[in-house]
Amino acid sequence: MTTKLFRFTSLAALALLLTAQSSPAQDWSFISYQTTGADRFAQAHPEADGRGVIIVIIDTGIDLGAIGLQRTSLGTAKVIDVQNFSGFGDIKLTPARITGSPVEPVLSDSLGTVSLRGAERFPKSLDGRYCVGVFDERDMINSALPDLDGDNESLSRFAVVMFKTAQGTVAVLDTDADGDLSNERILTTYKERFDTFTFKQKRASALSPVTGAINLFPDSAGSGRAVLHFDDNLHGTHCAGIAAGYRINESPVSDARTSEKPFTLATDLDASFDGLAPGAELVSCKITDPRVWHNNSVTGSIKRAFDYAAALSKSQPKPVVVNLSFGVPSVIAGEAEMERYIDRLIETHPNLYVCVSNGNDGPGISSTSLPAAAQRVISVGALLNRDIARDLFSSQQASDLVWSFSSRGGDIGKPDVVAPGSAASTVPNHAGSQLHSGTSMASPYTAGAIARLLSALCVSDPGFRYPQRVVKAALKASASKLKRLTELDYGAGVIQLPEAYNELRKYRQSGFAARLADYTVRTVSQEDEDGLQSSVAYYRTGAYPSGDDQQIFRIGRVPQASESAAERAAFFRVYDLQSTAKWMKPVQQRTSIKGTGNAAVSVVYDAAQLSTPGLYTGKILATAASRSGRRAPASETEFELLTTIAVPYQFTAANAYRISVENEKLDAGELRRYFFAVPEQGSALAVSLTRGKLPAAVSATIIDSRGLQVGFVPSLSEKETAASDRVVSELSAGVYEIVVQSDAVRNTGVSTYSLDVRLSEMSMRPKFLSPLLASVSLSAPEKMQGTLRARITGYGATTVDSLTTSDTFVRPLFFAKGDRSITVTVSVSKTDYNKNTDIAMRVLDGSGKQLAIENLSALSKAIKVQNLSADTSTVYFVLTYGYAIDKPLPEVRLVVDEFHQQSALALEVWPSTFELVPFVVKETELTLPALTLPLSLPPRGYRYRGDLRFEGASTGELQSYQPFILF
Repeated sequence: MTTKLFRFTSLAALALLLTAQSSPAQDWSFISYQTTGADRFAQAHPEADGRGVIIVIIDTGIDLGAIGLQRTSLGTAKVIDVQNFSGFGDIKLTPARITGSPVEPVLSDSLGTVSLRGAERFPKSLDGRYCVGVFDERDMINSALPDLDGDNESLSRFAVVMFKTAQGTVAVLDTDADGDLSNERILTTYKERFDTFTFKQKRASALSPVTGAINLFPDSAGSGRAVLHFDDNLHGTHCAGIAAGYRINESPVSDARTSEKPFTLATDLDASFDGLAPGAELVSCKITDPRVWHNNSVTGSIKRAFDYAAALSKSQPKPVVVNLSFGVPSVIAGEAEMERYIDRLIETHPNLYVCVSNGNDGPGISSTSLPAAAQRVISVGALLNRDIARDLFSSQQASDLVWSFSSRGGDIGKPDVVAPGSAASTVPNHAGSQLHSGTSMASPYTAGAIARLLSALCVSDPGFRYPQRVVKAALKASASKLKRLTELDYGAGVIQLPEAYNELRKYRQSGFAARLADYTVRTVSQEDEDGLQSSVAYYRTGAYPSGDDQQIFRIGRVPQASESAAERAAFFRVYDLQSTAKWMKPVQQRTSIKGTGNAAVSVVYDAAQLSTPGLYTGKILATAASRSGRRAPASETEFELLTTIAVPYQFTAANAYRISVENEKLDAGELRRYFFAVPEQGSALAVSLTRGKLPAAVSATIIDSRGLQVGFVPSLSEKETAASDRVVSELSAGVYEIVVQSDAVRNTGVSTYSLDVRLSEMSMRPKFLSPLLASVSLSAPEKMQGTLRARITGYGATTVDSLTTSDTFVRPLFFAKGDRSITVTVSVSKTDYNKNTDIAMRVLDGSGKQLAIENLSALSKAIKVQNLSADTSTVYFVLTYGYAIDKPLPEVRLVVDEFHQQSALALEVWPSTFELVPFVVKETELTLPALTLPLSLPPRGYRYRGDLRFEGASTGELQSYQPFILF
């Protein structure tokens, strides 16, 4: 969930108060129609509101009581099916023990955990058998919703009884956990009658936090399984409303199934508003398990949800649009197991359409999430559109902008498009604000937009099916561009519904809709490790093919599943090639593909036009050629070859390892990227922003070569003239990106600033001899005075473990006296990381209560837990690896580092204060101070650890940092 917020792709919520307005609801900004032309499309095609289309929300579940998700614009049920693929909510049912009298039987489960009265109120079982199971609220203890019945505890046991009647298999859920079924009602599998349940609250005036449903799976042995479905988060419900909500916030209508009326801020039917496709039906596929984390997918859950959606697209004629607002940071873009799997599904299911949130790890380039980097999906970035910025964020921005957090492309050609990334939408009763922001919101917006387009096409062209690749091409060809940004920020641009529909009709007339194929593009660039091929050319180091060197792209056509072997062999097409950038051009004017063979396109880059530091991105577009010489329009692009080159500033003796960029200008909300090459000997990077003549509410994000944010320079206050940040302990060799951005809310005009970046080059090397020695040297051209400090900070050990037959790794952690905290750092390879959809790291106490939690959202991540006991104690580190593919479970190698922090013990350094002369090594001696008690040995297998720190004499700032292990 990546995730980050996603991990979820959702940010902090703001308070929202909706009031009736005189303008039509589709003109309101809460779910903006104007930004994408949805208002114009609705006027031109009023009945094409998503009716006849099914939208599958793969997420945390959908709350079935949310106002706005009760019915479609046609008055039919909005949510037509719910499924739970997470394993959470699964209740094992076993034959009941029946005691009491025949008139008033008492049903118990096989363990005697619960005893249930009141079964006589319901029809008798046809075969005389009952199955009983228990949903234990203790499973919710670490979730965002630990109390379902309002008793301020997580101890309730909600029993389920399943039995057969003349109408089929039914169940009764003890929603108040009191052992009395007489006040409950019969439930069927949700899609049969759309039955729902709520949890009865201990306070009479309180609302149930959720409205859920049940699915029943009896077996032939008289046992079975019941599965509960409800949204214990809010993410899935919010996404569902954006995609297909109808009359969100309308005054609640009395429902005979329940006496509860969910709270709503609206007081008049005219104050409600709609999602993008109010006529569409919804299917909920829950993939998250709150026992792991409230927004984490688990092994196989996303795959099972996609399989269900794919089967649905084949089993009935309605188009099926999937929205997945989930993701985790990607390490080999487009090559993860889940991405490949989704691509294959789309290629083989022409009635399936998939939208995915691009991630919330911006503003740095190459930050697209997994599985948004899948080639066939429509990956959506987050737009901060003017109308919602004005109404809900009090921003006076002059134009639409891309949200800073929205993930960017670079190592992959994503996002495909952008859409409004902030919306007020449906939420469960337990949620707070209706307003949330993230690419999580932009993706269901696009899914709803696609449902509208398909709804119109089903009427205007009912005999033809427009597959995902054609819809995607139309969305990109018709999107509106954004000023002062690149395609890495916004893809093809902001989706526009009327223009996309017109483009689709043109495609049909020209034959492009039937002709367009899926293609594979493979190339090798210097950024790729071990010769691994990717779909784009990406150079971040400033080194790229130049002179006589060429970039070779190999392109293959993906045959359609319905094609025969003869049809595949007979395929032949010629393509015209055209560049979008002056600094790159194809060697060929055209190329061709025959049968199942590949085309090879050679591209050359003009080094003279790439000499200025900055970011360069361009494409080679391929369109179908004909014997007549007619060139197809760019809107009918068959495939594209993307190149991104980052040319960094270089720190040298000539510039005194300092680079200043002065008097830069940014409009409100605009950003600018700078790249800096940090050499191996770099020890500290200092970044400063200085205010110019014009007001400057600007900030700077510092991003390392892995795409991880390692520093931040906050916006200047009105009284500040400069602000800065330093990267020392996390500094590593590579090209760093610094993104300077003007605040869209605080600024209304142009801001000016200067950026100053300084590199310190210092080397510190501990020598583990007796006595302990350390050497310090300086590579910078100027002398430096300072103080060297050394300390022992604790003890640790590194081990190599593996997961083979399970997705869960558990290790006990033993707090010794004197331990202040324990930090566990887990590292995995790129290949193993690509096997996941989520990896949760938790520390639990002996009762199972969660003490700390993190997601392994990079190749290496740490989790820290404080010692809350004055004595010795034991806690448990638990890693849950959410595998993309669960059959069979793959093996994953884990490098696990365990560090016990203690009170720092300062070592005596001689000499400690000295002057460093460039390229002259300074030797120092480290000794233990005189101690009342001798330093005891660490536990067996562990070693003491510490660090060296060199601080400048004039400022006291940390100039260099070097950890060490004491053998």
